[in-house]
Amino acid sequence: MNQRILKHKKERNHFIWETIEEEFNFLNLFKSEYFLEKSIIVIDCLSLWINNLLYKSKIEKEKSKKLRLKKVV
Repeated sequence: MNQRILKHKKERNHFIWETIEEEFNFLNLFKSEYFLEKSIIVIDCLSLWINNLLYKSKIEKEKSKKLRLKKVV
């Protein structure tokens, strides 16, 4: 996967945009001063972002469940 990411970065390297990669909290980036100055924002893959959120939520629920079980035992 890392090789695919590097290849993709090289392919788009000649463009004059800045890339910010954010797995979970990209919505918070829109509140930053950086984005107030910009006129165009491209979100590359919403489906991957949604997948990341769902997976993170699942992991957090499993951790919470384990903690509750430990307290009971």
